[in-house]
Parts: sequence; C-alpha cells; structure tokens
Amino acid sequence: MSAELFLLIALEGGQRDEAMALHDRSRSALTRAASNPADNAIDVARYERAQSALEALALAARAAGAPWTMSDSPVGQGSSALLYTAPHSPPAHPAVRRLLERAAAPGAVVVEVVWPFAPGATVLPERGDGQLPSARRWSAQGMRAKEAIQVRFRDQLEVAMRTAAESPNCSRVPPGMAGQRPEAIVPSGIPNAVLTDTLREFVAQVPGRGPVDVPVRYRDGSCARPFPLGAVPMGRNWEPTARLLSFALMSIRHVELDVTVDGAWLRNSEISRPRPMAQTDELVYDTSRRQLAALTGAGQVALEIYQSGLEPAVVGFYRAVVDHLREQPGSLAVLPVFYRDDGPFGEGVPWRSP
Repeated sequence: MSAELFLLIALEGGQRDEAMALHDRSRSALTRAASNPADNAIDVARYERAQSALEALALAARAAGAPWTMSDSPVGQGSSALLYTAPHSPPAHPAVRRLLERAAAPGAVVVEVVWPFAPGATVLPERGDGQLPSARRWSAQGMRAKEAIQVRFRDQLEVAMRTAAESPNCSRVPPGMAGQRPEAIVPSGIPNAVLTDTLREFVAQVPGRGPVDVPVRYRDGSCARPFPLGAVPMGRNWEPTARLLSFALMSIRHVELDVTVDGAWLRNSEISRPRPMAQTDELVYDTSRRQLAALTGAGQVALEIYQSGLEPAVVGFYRAVVDHLREQPGSLAVLPVFYRDDGPFGEGVPWRSP
C-alpha cells in the first residue's frame, strides 16, 4: 500500500539562488491571485509553474547527492515545494536544523516536497486466513426500489449507531473486532430525498439515546469526517419567522432556478472536481461552516436549499448544519427542496431546533 511521505532537500550554491527566485516568483503570483479572485487564472497558472519548477529542482538535486531527509508528517503546511531559509535565524523544526547542519556551506535553503506514492506497509486483518468476512446479505423482500433503498439505509444507520462507540473512524479496526471494519454509513447511491430526510430522522435527539458520531465511507473507499447522529433536538414545523433566503446547493445544476433563488451555496466548478469523495465532503463542510457563521452573525436566518444529488455535497452541508445548531441553537432553520423528474420541486423535512 502506498503512503504519503515528505522529503526535505537542502539546496546550495547556484541551486539555492534558483530556488529563491522560483520561491519569490510563486509567492508574487499567489499574492496577485488572492487580490483578484474573479480573474486569477493566469496568476494561478504562474504560481503552479513556479512551484512545479521548484519541486523539480529539489528532486534533481537529491538525485545528484544533495543532503536530504524524510518525514512521515508534514514539516510545513503539507504542500509540495514549501521553502525554508536559514541565513538569519535557525528554523524551529529539528529535522530542518539537522539537515542544514549537514550542508557544506552556510546559507543553504530547504525545500519540502510531497511524495504522494511512497512505498508503505500493507496492513492485513488480524485473521488467520487473511480474509475479511463476507458482507451481510440483505433482502428487499418485494419492496420497490426507492422504498428498499430507504429501508436499507435506515437499517445501516441503526447498525452504525450501535457500533460507532467502538470507533467513529471507518478505516480503524477497533479492539475486539479483528479482521472487521466498524460499521459505516455509505451515502453513495442513495437518492437525494432519501439521504437527506433519513439523516434528518436520525440526527434528532431521542429520549434514552445519546449522541454518537458514526463513521462515513464513500463508494470509492475514502473515509469522511464522522457524522453526528442523535445530536440536536429537532422540530418538524416550517414557520420561517426569521430572514428567509433561498439557495441552490450547487451552481449550474438547475439553471431554471436562477429566477427563484437568491444565489448558489456552492460553486460547481470548485466542488465537481476529480478527487476522493471524502475530500469533496470536507471541502463542502468547511465552506458551509464559514458561510453559516457569517449569515447567522447578523441574526436568525432560514434557508431554502434547492438540492442537487451529489452525495458528498449533501452530507458535508448537513453535517455543517448539525454542528452549527449544536453550537448556536435556534439561530438557523433549513428546508430541503428536491428536484423531481415528474413535476415541480418538492419540500423535505425541515432541519431546525424547536
């Protein structure tokens, strides 16, 4: 199994001067891009070219015998070609200090390069035969497709809540469960309305059942931030007495909504990119947490969210809603609105604290 490691490479002499020039060029491009976010494609491309050239320079120096070391965790910000300089004051990180001590001349610089596919250890289950147990069979028992999906997803949530106390991380094998994975909810392939309303059902606090964070795993195998269930009291009535705003969850999905909504909550160009689904989930969660905090900073707000069916976007957004309600009860109410092939949009169950 591959692992992500981090190379620290010391550059001296002419390579040092070239590295410093590339570093300055990339930072200048990044500053210009940040100051003009509406039209920054050229500056972003310049930044990426300078960073790639700096990374290539460092790797070539390593191949030619430059001092280097390796770390299993990021020393800087976890991005390739993050530059360290040491002419005036020694760096704080001990690995960088030791590497600079090995350099032949003072004034060397250190470049951090991410090695995303380094050889790593393969973790096998703790079973004598080395095999994971077969998945449990589930029968639809004559139900129609959507009904069967809803029943199965609800059953998955029930099981996840019972077993999440062992481990909320879907990639960790908890004690006493050798050769198995903890039960995780898998949002992939769940219809939009079923996913949203069923999560809403299990997010509500129930007497005798405490809050629990359940693991989330997507179809591509990526593990997302756990989802809080049984976490907040929920009311079912939709009476938006607060400021009401309407958003499409993602832009450019249903352009007929442009005359109905106040805006788009997420930019499609940023969310619909090739990446592990769990990373998309996390991006949506972080964005939503910031935007919810900004909106409710001026008082209570009610949101109508016209949803697309991208599962990581739905899960990331509503996880942010739950965490926001846990911290600021009563400040937010959300009404899901779903697109229907056979007619107009239909409303789901509100997410609001009573």
